[in-house]
Amino acid sequence: MGDVVIEVKDVWKKFRIYRERSRMLKEVFINLFRGGNRYEEFWALKGVSL
Repeated sequence: MGDVVIEVKDVWKKFRIYRERSRMLKEVFINLFRGGNRYEEFWALKGVSL
């Protein structure tokens, strides 16, 4: 006992939560060319070490 089996250092995970979901392919392309942030960033993990 006492041996380290799994070690995790400085783990980060980010998700994008989109404000509006595009329903048509045309909307997807229009939004790509408009630019801007159409999403909110959610950090699930920031610098987690175990």
